[in-house]
Amino acid sequence: MTASLERPYRVGVDIGGTFVDVVLLDTRNGRLTSAKRLSNPTDPASSALAGIDDVLDRASGSLADVRQVVHATTIGPNTIIQRTGARAAFLVTEGFGDLLQMQRQLRHNPYDLSYRRYEPLVPRERVFQVPQRTRADGSVHRPLDEAAVREIAVRLRELEVSAVAVCLLHSYADPADERRIREILGAELPEVSVSLSCEVAPLPREYERASTTVANAYIEGAYRRYLTRMERAMRGGGFAGGFYLMQANGGLATVAQVKAVPIPALESGPTAGAIMAAAHGMRAGERNVLCFDMGGTTAKAAACVDGEIAVANQFEVDRTLMRPGTGIPVLIPSLDLVEIGAGGGSIARANLGIVTVGPRSAGARPGPACYGNGGEHATVTDANLVLGYLNPDFFNGGQLGLDPAAAQQTVKAQVGSPLGLDTVEAAWGVHDAVTANMANAIRAVSLERGHDPRGFALVPSGGGGPLHASRIARALGIPKIVVPAAAGVLSAVGLLAADPRFDLARAAYRPLTAPALAEVDEIVAELRAEADARLDASGLPGHRTYQRALEMRYAGQGHEITVPVPDGAGAVASVLAAFEARYERLYGFAESQAPVEITSVRLTAQIPGSEVRTGVADGVAAAETVRPHARRPAYFPEAGGLVEVPVYRRAELREGATFAGPAIVEEEASTSLLLPGDRAVVDRRSNLVIEVNGASR
Repeated sequence: MTASLERPYRVGVDIGGTFVDVVLLDTRNGRLTSAKRLSNPTDPASSALAGIDDVLDRASGSLADVRQVVHATTIGPNTIIQRTGARAAFLVTEGFGDLLQMQRQLRHNPYDLSYRRYEPLVPRERVFQVPQRTRADGSVHRPLDEAAVREIAVRLRELEVSAVAVCLLHSYADPADERRIREILGAELPEVSVSLSCEVAPLPREYERASTTVANAYIEGAYRRYLTRMERAMRGGGFAGGFYLMQANGGLATVAQVKAVPIPALESGPTAGAIMAAAHGMRAGERNVLCFDMGGTTAKAAACVDGEIAVANQFEVDRTLMRPGTGIPVLIPSLDLVEIGAGGGSIARANLGIVTVGPRSAGARPGPACYGNGGEHATVTDANLVLGYLNPDFFNGGQLGLDPAAAQQTVKAQVGSPLGLDTVEAAWGVHDAVTANMANAIRAVSLERGHDPRGFALVPSGGGGPLHASRIARALGIPKIVVPAAAGVLSAVGLLAADPRFDLARAAYRPLTAPALAEVDEIVAELRAEADARLDASGLPGHRTYQRALEMRYAGQGHEITVPVPDGAGAVASVLAAFEARYERLYGFAESQAPVEITSVRLTAQIPGSEVRTGVADGVAAAETVRPHARRPAYFPEAGGLVEVPVYRRAELREGATFAGPAIVEEEASTSLLLPGDRAVVDRRSNLVIEVNGASR
């Protein structure tokens, strides 16, 4: 009997701010079993384990039947946002003690007189300056004072720190001093974890490298405790398979790798959803896809252009009101996502005569008022229930009944009465406002990146994505919407489609010359050996692929661009041409006579090939029109207001089924809307493909 038959199940677990999504894939027949549970902010592992039990019970299986669990968790961002991380200290080169406080001189709003910089994760009294100095070329200006490090160790013991971040000036050029500090601290304080910038982020930009290293030290203990508990609980239940975590770059890493350096897994759930949304769009024949995920707390958007989602080499954690430049910068590769505070639990209110929504969320507990758990705020979910879009008896497959009276009361009291609106008008104002917010997020990844959304298909996911997709599409002129089967838990499904992947980088300041490219080949060889070791540790077989890139800029510039180059690019002329072509595409021009320099070398190594093969419709074409499961009144201003519309059950629709809007399509984890004039068909992969009225390519 093969291993796959002995352990036929694969499980994906995605913890969000409001819900835990769990899917179980039976590899024998492609059948998906899913479950949603409210998150437990104080004990996230309990919700994850309970969700795993749910899907196994429904599949009549056990943990012994599971060969792989892939996990995405919000424990890292939550630890930073809630300030519940390690009691950490920061060691830095003498003279740079205020690095975390000074940050960058950029301000997201130069006219805000009350602006305050982000409060560092390590206070100034736990920052220690180390006598030493390395030059940018790696040469020693001042040797490390080891006696001073031992004195610092005494102070660290007195301060009862549990984690230390070390970021010395130019340590990416020569990491010897940082590694020696770890040896000394290991001897003096063996119980304290030590994060080195030369291992966490061996790249230039002193503040960003420091903030990344400090964040890694701050969250390491939380990840270690959480993952240890998850492992013990699953192993105790008979689980003998592989346990992996999703990284922000879209690749898998082992639990041991994440425990050692957790920062690459900081933003993992949104990444999985975007990858799977792009895959569904491309399988439906669309190379250009706008991925849109609306959960209970936030909404995320990404653009897949010509089959590829761009990767950014830096993102921010815990932005103020989601504004760029207000959070903690982290130097790790991640999919280029825009995230805003707009979800089902986003709180709505009347403010200065208008309806505003988010970014504050009611979360999982107490949640929206209609959950019946003591929530006192009007939320997007409450508004959608008032508008008739949600079925109070079938929300989350009927596992979570909703209270329409509570929704009406809070929407009326907190939005309607202050603005002189009746309850339905107030609910529509909430729905319309949050839809506009999410349309702006999609503009940010399309129009602001130079892409016309009218040439894209929209793939919504999450519990609220399909419900708002049609109106977002009309606002942006998007002609087609592809709603995947199991759209409400698509991020969890996407976890099962991830491959082992590692993005490595090393600083390498060089003018673009033939000798420099020869040195680049040597650096790539070293990075490839490191990547192979990490892929070996994953324990997953398959053909390995490698892609190199150079960070390059015109000499004297403050920022660089990433330029993919093939193996053995060799000739300076070809690399220069690639740089100029990319520069011109980004900025509209290129300086052909200006000198160009390399700042760092990047290597992406992965084992591609994972594909989630789920069961599709049985291939028996339905009639051109299908009978609705029920009918109910819902608010469609496009049709004149409150009208009775057909309600279809997604599980009852087969390949070839077609119907027109206005209509509602319900499934266990999400609800889709069709507006008047929209037309939907179920394709061979069970996608609900909606042609948007009035939009054309």
